[in-house]
Amino acid sequence: MLQINPPGNFMFNPVGPIKMIDAQARARVFPFNKPCPSIEQLEQVKLGDFVKIGLEGFHPVYSAANRPEDHQGGEQFGLQVIGTGGSGYIGVLQNELKNYILRKGIVVSFEQRNILDILTLEDYERLP
Repeated sequence: MLQINPPGNFMFNPVGPIKMIDAQARARVFPFNKPCPSIEQLEQVKLGDFVKIGLEGFHPVYSAANRPEDHQGGEQFGLQVIGTGGSGYIGVLQNELKNYILRKGIVVSFEQRNILDILTLEDYERLP
């Protein structure tokens, strides 16, 4: 089992750190976008639930030249919650990401503020 989120809310990537989206801060800056879950909803997240979190963009992908055009946008994905404690969670990635070096089965630690959405099983099964 690999935990990829050390203190500071950054994830390890062989080409540099990956920062998780702070859904609460983003909702304040972009109030007309899809709203993130309320604090009350976030406090109800429990083991076995499915959530969506996201990674900020503009990181270099593997490239020998590492040119600006090699940089990609962010990516959102679903996790199944397998651990909780305070405002922190541990989830397991169930799918492969397109823009990041993260694979199915990786364990990710995250916080309430990183949750973009709380998913139903049906929503989760429709994720790519």
